[in-house]
Amino acid sequence: MKVLQFIGTKDKADFSLYFANVLSLLGKRVLIVDATTNQIYRNGYALLSENETIGDIQNVEILTRAKDWSEVEYELNKVGLKPENFDCIIIDLDSIQAVTASWPIVHDHYYLSDADRVHITMDIHLLNRLFDEYETTTIKRIHFESAFTLSEDYLDLLMNGRPQWHGFSQSVEYDDFEERLRLQMQHEQIIPLKQLSKSMRTTIESIVSEEFEIALSEIYKVTNKSFFGQFIKPKKIKAVEDSKIENEINSFSKKTKEITES
Repeated sequence: MKVLQFIGTKDKADFSLYFANVLSLLGKRVLIVDATTNQIYRNGYALLSENETIGDIQNVEILTRAKDWSEVEYELNKVGLKPENFDCIIIDLDSIQAVTASWPIVHDHYYLSDADRVHITMDIHLLNRLFDEYETTTIKRIHFESAFTLSEDYLDLLMNGRPQWHGFSQSVEYDDFEERLRLQMQHEQIIPLKQLSKSMRTTIESIVSEEFEIALSEIYKVTNKSFFGQFIKPKKIKAVEDSKIENEINSFSKKTKEITES
């Protein structure tokens, strides 16, 4: 079981779901723990009743209302599961309370940032507390570019150079369709992996390859499969259905002709 933390006040739910979806296509069982202040996954993505805390989207399981690891274990136990049942657990954090909560050993911390000044301002406090809590300043960063260009070292200057961006740290190019895909995911309960920008897909595939030591060629095989391909019916079934449709059309045309002639 590998535990990853996705940190930052930016909404990270869509990225987390894309990331988890790639892992699920590779045969990994993934759990996303919604430790966000506003319960973004519960309120925006998972279809849950008031009494439910665990849901899923396209084989990606989501656990909500968990403030620390003991609550994660408790909620999983209620449905006969354990953390060890998952190959990867992603914890989405966006507050100091969540950062300072009790969690298991984290394999990697990822800071997801953007150019929104509100997020930057709050993230400074969040990252400083994270570094204090884990006695490190080493973290991986994924920066989402916007229509407004911001200096890459802007955050470093505000934090007096404290962060040490380690290993996989890169920018994701601005995508005009990002919001549309996010809303599609929320309302249609599908993860539109095939429609992602090249920059986003490359970023996700690279992280998966690095974290789980999977060759990129193997990842490409599953990420390039069409999601809608699973809905394509076998030729025999399709032929039968086409024949039925054709008979119905002919029958309708015959009845219409009889009515017209009479």
